[in-house]
Amino acid sequence: MKKSKKVESEEESKEELEEEKTTVVAKKVPLVSKSASKPASKNSCAKNMITAYLIIYNTLSALAWGFLLFNLAKSYFIDDAEDYEILFSKTGRYLAYLQSVALLEVLHSALGWVRSGVISNVIQIASRLFVIWVAGIFAGSGKHWAYGMMSVAWSLSDFTRYAYYLTQLTQISIPVLKWARYNFFLVLYPVGTLGEAILIFLARLKWSKDLILSHALLTVLAIYTPGTSF
Repeated sequence: MKKSKKVESEEESKEELEEEKTTVVAKKVPLVSKSASKPASKNSCAKNMITAYLIIYNTLSALAWGFLLFNLAKSYFIDDAEDYEILFSKTGRYLAYLQSVALLEVLHSALGWVRSGVISNVIQIASRLFVIWVAGIFAGSGKHWAYGMMSVAWSLSDFTRYAYYLTQLTQISIPVLKWARYNFFLVLYPVGTLGEAILIFLARLKWSKDLILSHALLTVLAIYTPGTSF
């Protein structure tokens, strides 16, 4: 009987030790889960900051292009419908600076904040900057009616694009805006591309005496890829 009591006491002590070990392990588990959750919380915070930035960027961009579209309509229908020099003088520089801000989108793509590719963004933005700064402003071809075609196509296209991106970021569904985003290009694409090509051609005529510039612009026209604007 004494032996059996001894055995029972030993078994009880073993059980107590096992319970203590289990308790210690249970106390340690929450500490491990908390430390593991820190990187996840940091990633979530960074993602939220990027989303907030993109919402602000797309909101300001949509408003800026909408403001340009309003000024184009005002200059054409109210101020002087037949004087394209006035149209360009009132909106040309604004369009050039606004398009220059779009260089940020190359950075957005490079950092992986948006799905669009870096190369496609570089081609699109570079072609627009070339047309508006080189052909439109420096060569002075922006005073032609082709500038009106191009600027309306750009502003309407980008206003729709940024507004649509904004709804995607805020998870707001606007079917009409989605339809416009993917159908307006059927008209805006050829109109915008034609306007760009005409401005480049006019710039070449102005610089025809400069063989280097003339041939450079001729090369641009030859390799100009339709669709780089949209």
